[in-house]
Amino acid sequence: MSEAEIARLITEGETLLRQAQSDEALAVFERALELDPQYASAWNGKGLALSRLDRHEESLVAYERAVAEEATYAGAWRNLGVLYRRLQRPEDALAAYEQATTFDAQDAHSFFNEGVLLLWEFKDPEAALKAVRKAIERDRTDADFHHLEGHALSGLGRHEEALAAYRASLELDPNQAELQTDVGTALAGLERHHEAVAAYDLALAADPTFVRAHLNRGIALRQLGQPEEALGAFERAIELDSDALPAQQQRAETLLGLERYEQAGQAFWSASQKHPYVVNLYVGLGQAMRALERYRDAAVAFDYAVHIDPKFARAWVDRGDALKALGRVEEAEEAYEEARELGLQC
Repeated sequence: MSEAEIARLITEGETLLRQAQSDEALAVFERALELDPQYASAWNGKGLALSRLDRHEESLVAYERAVAEEATYAGAWRNLGVLYRRLQRPEDALAAYEQATTFDAQDAHSFFNEGVLLLWEFKDPEAALKAVRKAIERDRTDADFHHLEGHALSGLGRHEEALAAYRASLELDPNQAELQTDVGTALAGLERHHEAVAAYDLALAADPTFVRAHLNRGIALRQLGQPEEALGAFERAIELDSDALPAQQQRAETLLGLERYEQAGQAFWSASQKHPYVVNLYVGLGQAMRALERYRDAAVAFDYAVHIDPKFARAWVDRGDALKALGRVEEAEEAYEEARELGLQC
């Protein structure tokens, strides 16, 4: 069978993939491989079809065969990187993307995917920034590239530049709640809280159910000295996601700041039942109980806190204060000594 027939089958398979007909595409690529089992693009197409059918281990075999047949096949290396990441093999994914960009220096999406890995998996915003800027050099019209650039800059504390990157992304993809929220976050990082609230309002106009926008709006309102309005934002976030720990914690801390100690205690307690290993919830609960002069309950809460994190010096001091109020002076002094050993003067 001629080379032209194999090429025709591959084109047919690619068309079927674009039409989301993965089973049919798989059959076509397998026919091409029957004609020539060394045809790299047929192995790559088979890998794509299998991946879309969630047959990832078989897909992996196909992609690896593609690059074995044609070591410089950048597209197959890129697809291999995507699959490695899905299989939670970030080191292999990064190596695959590096191969893709070695063999195709204009492959913007592989530079972008490399940046995603470096930022979110390897927690290296500096390296991620270098990678995504290579993607942007090759394609300035992709909103996701600028968005990732903003995240990397934000991770480096370069909020002014992050703001510019997020706004560049918004120009390409307007009315996106996530992007508007990230604009707000950059503004908050610059302590421009009024503008941050306005950005979060725009995000919520685009998507009233976007939990992070409600949460961040509440945080900005707290910074502006508007705790009642902040409470409303946190409560709306919790309505939308009852397990949202940051919103629960922010609501409880706001109630504590408003000296609504009974409500604050209930809020900290409720959150701790869903998130039992978050030390600050027990510290907050203990502070609320201490303010209500319920020192025994406060001591129990601080006990939980230091059990979770024995190196939390402030919690040892709080525990000592509660024990002292109960007349348990010797135990209180032991708690203070723990804090002093951790470097806190008390």
